[in-house]
Amino acid sequence: MVTCQADAHKRHKTQGFTLVEVLVAGVIMAAVMAAFARFNMLALANSRSQEIRANLEMTINNDAQELQRYDTQLSYASLSNPDTACANPLQYLAQHLTDNAPAPVSPIPGFKITREFIHDISTNAYTLYAKYTFENYKSLNTLSLGPEHRIFEISPNFASQCNPLQNASNP
Repeated sequence: MVTCQADAHKRHKTQGFTLVEVLVAGVIMAAVMAAFARFNMLALANSRSQEIRANLEMTINNDAQELQRYDTQLSYASLSNPDTACANPLQYLAQHLTDNAPAPVSPIPGFKITREFIHDISTNAYTLYAKYTFENYKSLNTLSLGPEHRIFEISPNFASQCNPLQNASNP
């Protein structure tokens, strides 16, 4: 009879888990679930950041194409004062674009896109640079560590007709 009770006790002990084992398994499962949730949150945040960046890049590219359109429409024949325009084509084009091309507007609230024209005749007499800067003013950490810049080159369309060598053949 003693052996029957010992066998029953052994069988009872091998069935199921102890309370300590269940608690350890629960803690491990909670840690794994928390880590998985954190990875999901980071993936969602990165996805949103990529969407914001894509929208800003699209706006900047569209604006740069508009600037090229304004430059193409500004032909030598359409110049109101060709002598002034030909004396400093980059300055003239920059002023024309500033006056006529609307400033880029960010499609995302909290972000601002600025555009400036850079022209230095001593560095490059034939290229105007359009520099775009964007930054998130609400929270810098959601997009980047600071402002980002994009630079596009524009050559004045009418400048090729300002060349004095073309007129040198006519006495």
